[in-house]
Amino acid sequence: MPADSFQLCFAAKTESVTNNQEGPAQDTGHAAGAEEKVTALARAGVAIPAILAITTEEVVMIRAIVLAICCSFAIVSAVHAEEQIRVENNSGRDICEFYISAHAENDWGDDLFANLDRCIHHGEYAEVTWSETANEDLVYDVRYVFRNGEDSVFENQVIRPGRVVVFVFGR
Repeated sequence: MPADSFQLCFAAKTESVTNNQEGPAQDTGHAAGAEEKVTALARAGVAIPAILAITTEEVVMIRAIVLAICCSFAIVSAVHAEEQIRVENNSGRDICEFYISAHAENDWGDDLFANLDRCIHHGEYAEVTWSETANEDLVYDVRYVFRNGEDSVFENQVIRPGRVVVFVFGR
């Protein structure tokens, strides 16, 4: 690390910078005080990287831009999220198919057990990944199909993104 960089970091941590021409720099505890410290360091002959020579307004603008970028990523992940779902079978029968669909939809979509290559026996559980575009009210219908083809449907199930979801079928 160059000596100038170390001096700058050290001065920022100790909150006091000595300026041989004008005495010690004052610490205001605000962004304006930081600007004065950078100016004092420059007068003392310390090389200041260009990134540190920014105004308070520029700092506020950079923070706003970073916040906007972070919020846009959060919105995208909430709109299309992958959820880990644990399905526990206490029904006394084998469950071979499992579906989740938005309550307002007329299509069940893909079987979430399709990649398991087997049915889930009584007393067992399976963990599956559900990738679904969140609907506005977070209300879904859940359907499971037994080995003999009979099915059961649970309507109006609230599934919140980012929460652990466990479905227990049976007693």
